[in-house]
Amino acid sequence: MARTKHHREKKRQLGQFLTPPEVAERVLAGLELRPTDRVLEPGFGRGAFLIPLIERFLRLRHGDLAAVLTENVWGIELDDELYRQTLDSIRERWGDLPSQHNLVHGDFLLEEYPKGEWLPLVGEGRFDQDGFFDLVAGNPPFGGTVSIPHQDRLESQYGWRGGLRIKKESYSYFIVKALDLIRSGGNIVFICSDTFLTIPTMRGLRKALMNEGACEVLRLKEFSPETTYPMVVLRFAKGAPSSTVEVEHRSVPREAIEATANLSWKAGGEFAHMTIPFPQVPVSRE
Repeated sequence: MARTKHHREKKRQLGQFLTPPEVAERVLAGLELRPTDRVLEPGFGRGAFLIPLIERFLRLRHGDLAAVLTENVWGIELDDELYRQTLDSIRERWGDLPSQHNLVHGDFLLEEYPKGEWLPLVGEGRFDQDGFFDLVAGNPPFGGTVSIPHQDRLESQYGWRGGLRIKKESYSYFIVKALDLIRSGGNIVFICSDTFLTIPTMRGLRKALMNEGACEVLRLKEFSPETTYPMVVLRFAKGAPSSTVEVEHRSVPREAIEATANLSWKAGGEFAHMTIPFPQVPVSRE
């Protein structure tokens, strides 16, 4: 009983709702990858996204695991047990990992990534040069707490965008950090709770996404027995500010969104509660 309670409390603290592998496969199915791409799964859990990404890059890189894990794939996981389990799964599939690789045990929000020629902009922890990653994909921790000793620093980096506050919660900060890390034309593909579309506390996050590129949201037919929350897939392509948001194959004009107090992405009428099979047409890469 004590072990079960500890497990439940740990999941609540970390916001863990692990993605079933078959769901991750469907979400990734429409994405095209190139041999030179750099991809990241933050909070990789049991590697639901990480392992199929490695597998796809192995096909592109002629089976060279060392090249894939040093040049193409990055991942980070806070939970020590899940981190070790996932690395063991990779070893079981493809053999020993290279002595140097990009799979890290740590906190995504605290991890520093290679910055190339990036230069910091004053005030918002942003960068005025192109980002590092072509794709950030995964299932950010939902309702997890932000590291208490580092809350002030994290809030200064990720807590404001476009004059609006970003809710101090793990998945909203994950999305904002991912925005900073991807290059122009790069993609974010995240599984999120559907409350993200309308909840007032995510108003600043929705505005930040619209200001930085094109957004598409598709409802998941099913997710996991670990949660009853309805889940959606957010697909984002970094570029010019968007004039519409695509929600379940319906274009919602930005002016309709901005006419609502909470910048709702369900503005302009109710949406049919239809489920969307994957894969869909991928978000433009260029």
